[in-house]
Amino acid sequence: MTNQGPGSRFYYSKIDLFSAILCPLLIPTFNHTCFMPTKTYYLDSAEQEPITLKWGFFWKNFTISKDDETLVQVAGRSELKKGASYTLSDGRVLSAQLRRQLNQEELELLLDGKPLQGSATHPRYRVRQALYTLLIVAGLNIGLGLVADIVNVQVLQKIGLGYGTVFIGLIYLGLAWWAKTKNAALPFFTAIGLMVLDVVFMFVNIGDDGRPPGTAGLFLRFLLIMLLYKGGIAARQIKGEENMTPST
Repeated sequence: MTNQGPGSRFYYSKIDLFSAILCPLLIPTFNHTCFMPTKTYYLDSAEQEPITLKWGFFWKNFTISKDDETLVQVAGRSELKKGASYTLSDGRVLSAQLRRQLNQEELELLLDGKPLQGSATHPRYRVRQALYTLLIVAGLNIGLGLVADIVNVQVLQKIGLGYGTVFIGLIYLGLAWWAKTKNAALPFFTAIGLMVLDVVFMFVNIGDDGRPPGTAGLFLRFLLIMLLYKGGIAARQIKGEENMTPST
């Protein structure tokens, strides 16, 4: 029995399986603002000046507080899109605004015009999320591929899992190591290229029944590519800032 089987229905089943596993893991990454009604950030690198963000569904009653004092209060999503700011006692300006980028809403937190450490638009946060994405994809390919062939799970073999996906997983793992150790943007863009090829493969291998690629698989690929793209841009930005910093 071959891994692919007739047509492409097994390949789509593999995509659906990956989607079912990945979506619960990645949803907090893409829209953490809907699933985490309370969040703490710090205004200083020593983490001695915490601020607390609270909100309800659809950003209702959004507040930023510090030392039990409310600094920013916004009624809802439409007002948060316009942005709100507060001038701290030392003259620094803290601002919050809901922005949309690549069809994803993100809460932009700025301190004197620069992304707050740990916030959704901070370059290092985006790189970290992209690394997590590579590791999750690598782990799924390696883990399920090994289980499929070593344990001889025919259900997994029928949907295309096996030593081939283990090899693919090792490639993603290598890209994650490259990005982590070299602070490079290219590994993220390379991973995007692999995923785009995967999508092309989905369309090329449409079965005789003419069944198109599953919506869940395509949507998942879009989310993953979006995370990797942001991580690549952020890594490039960090590298540029490091190169501009004079050495001592």
